[in-house]
Amino acid sequence: QPKTTVEEEEVFSREIGFKEALTGIYIKMASKDLYAKNLSYGFLDILGQRYEPSNVEAYQDELWYTFPSTKTESYTTTIWGKMYNIIANVNNLLYYCDKKQDVFTTENYYEIIKGEALGLRAFLHFDLLRLFCENAKSTSDEDGIPYVDELTKQVTVSVSPAKVVERVIQDLTDAATCLANDPVLTGREVSTSEDDGYLVNRNYHLNYYAVMGLMARVYMYAENTTEARRCAMVVIDAHKNRNVFPWADK
Repeated sequence: QPKTTVEEEEVFSREIGFKEALTGIYIKMASKDLYAKNLSYGFLDILGQRYEPSNVEAYQDELWYTFPSTKTESYTTTIWGKMYNIIANVNNLLYYCDKKQDVFTTENYYEIIKGEALGLRAFLHFDLLRLFCENAKSTSDEDGIPYVDELTKQVTVSVSPAKVVERVIQDLTDAATCLANDPVLTGREVSTSEDDGYLVNRNYHLNYYAVMGLMARVYMYAENTTEARRCAMVVIDAHKNRNVFPWADK
């Protein structure tokens, strides 16, 4: 057995293995090819023409805005591939979450880790939908993307954008249910001696309120303003009633 690799069964034989796997997913998301650059201020901002020509001449090439294009193909291919690679990791985590549920000994760890993973799967698919699909309401499978909810070697066929929205909302609904005992929601204080940082620093994770905020965004994208408001008010009321998200002072 190579010293640099660990078998999946061994990783997921302990509670800490699930935390390490989830941390690995966040680290993959924070690559420059994704959210550390190109899905925040990099490639997407170039397409949005947010840079002044005098400052960044290299970004004024018309090939950036012509599809297909040698300028863009390497970016879009990398984004597509890496996003689905992370989704595969999420699905693997979810598979072992249920298979090895008995290894969870800390209160609410199983539900919280599963809830975060479901939320991340929805988050990643929603961004892929926004990036690669033109019309969120289309019912044509040809207009959509694959919604991958299991780890498999088989190619997952595309479903319509409308179906992607439906499945994103279902994953987020299930995630919110799992995160019903999230300390950020219940207000339960967790000491560092009780936990090694996973439950203490919930504001750094895709927590309950992040799930509800994302659900509001998805409903807005699907032009369902009633449900968007309902989800958004969960987050807004958390600030108004419990000061969960205090405003920064001037």
